Amino acid sequence: MRPTVSRRFATLATPEAAYAFLADFTSTERWDPGTRRCVLLDGDGGVGTRYLNTSVFAGREVQVTYETQAAEAPTRLHFVGTNETFTGHDVFGFRADPGGG
Repeated sequence: MRPTVSRRFATLATPEAAYAFLADFTSTERWDPGTRRCVLLDGDGGVGTRYLNTSVFAGREVQVTYETQAAEAPTRLHFVGTNETFTGHDVFGFRADPGGG
């Protein structure tokens, strides 16, 4: 069994705004405390776009190439990150809270 982490966040942003912010994976510099740098390698932000993420993990610097696997505005994003020892999936789902909270 692979380790899985799941988190849920509430925001005042609309699903469209949250999607737009996170669809540009370079935004990890602003919301992921481990990310030191994330640069666009190629692509237009849609499926197939690649990013190079440099993070500190377990006290050492690691680089992971992320590729956009799904971009279904404004409800879902899926990024796959890989390097020689790691494969990870970052999946984001967006929905409005009808209760407003």
